[in-house]
Amino acid sequence: MEYPLVSAIITTHNRKDLVIGAIKSVMDQTYPNIETIVVDDGSTDGTEKYIEETLKDASIRYFYNADMPGGNHARNIGIKHSKGEYLAFLDDDDEWMPSKIEKQVRYYLDNPESAFVGCARIDEYDFRERYCQNPQLIPEGDLSKTIFNTFLFTSSCMMVRKDKLFKAGCFDESLEFWQDYELQIRLCQIGKVGMIRDIQNKHQDLIGSLPEKMLIKMKLLMIDDGIYRAEICGRRSDREKLLAEKAFYEKKVEEIA
Repeated sequence: MEYPLVSAIITTHNRKDLVIGAIKSVMDQTYPNIETIVVDDGSTDGTEKYIEETLKDASIRYFYNADMPGGNHARNIGIKHSKGEYLAFLDDDDEWMPSKIEKQVRYYLDNPESAFVGCARIDEYDFRERYCQNPQLIPEGDLSKTIFNTFLFTSSCMMVRKDKLFKAGCFDESLEFWQDYELQIRLCQIGKVGMIRDIQNKHQDLIGSLPEKMLIKMKLLMIDDGIYRAEICGRRSDREKLLAEKAFYEKKVEEIA
């Protein structure tokens, strides 16, 4: 297997305890050729010093954005400074499974025409595993039209080749949320979507055997929980995103006989 350089771009803001977990999940990857880029969007909690003290031997390229114009601008800063042929994005409150990058690079090498490659995820609340996304429900291939009535995956699940990203355009800095979905719309117009379907978790066999309608209802249960948590935390943009996602999946339930 070839090992082209992958740039892991992590964005953070005042989450020094969480971003350490994200960085460590990059360091724990089975893939051997990754550069780690952390773009700090104006943190005031001592994030840089905390990273230096906690990960003394880690090779991390750190950029501090004092203007603090938002996460999308921070991601674009990381893209600008990246050296990798492939780019993978990671939010500070997310972590990657150890073989995530290796499997996505392998897929890309076997399918170079792909615009980008994604994977499923495990959602957790209060550090308890609550929902393991079924990768079989995520479509792939030519989604140039389908993308307008489905949501594929978050930015932390994406890998994109840099030349494909530049062709489609980087993150739209005018958007406050759903920036990953909007970027995926553009990427879907220039190539096919790849999907890693073999990420293992302890419930995958059980979940995979469930009927599609039950799987969607399970997702709706988790979405309702997320809406509640967004409300009590005052995270309006997250709540609006989840409400839209809920409406989409409620419609899909109605369509299934």
